[in-house]
Amino acid sequence: MSIKDEHEFAMAHLAHDLTVLGDAALRDDFNEARFRARMVVEKAEAAGLADVAKAAKDFVASLGPVGTQPALGYGVDILRVAEELDKLGYQHLRHTRPGC
Repeated sequence: MSIKDEHEFAMAHLAHDLTVLGDAALRDDFNEARFRARMVVEKAEAAGLADVAKAAKDFVASLGPVGTQPALGYGVDILRVAEELDKLGYQHLRHTRPGC
């Protein structure tokens, strides 16, 4: 698998986990959201995506311990994770387009 393919594969998995995480949060299934957020942290760290991993860690912290309600503002933290992931995807696409 090429480096480009590996990057796209990692981005697709992170985007999927983030989508499932968001769906869980919307259903008030915060334990599932915590699980998915930890998966995002691990995958982002493994892929060397430090900003995504940091944002996801902050989101995990705002969710709090298992069985509790998240802190106010957890929605802002989930958006920050999505924005960090989006930045990386956009940068990657910009650098692989002809003429860029």
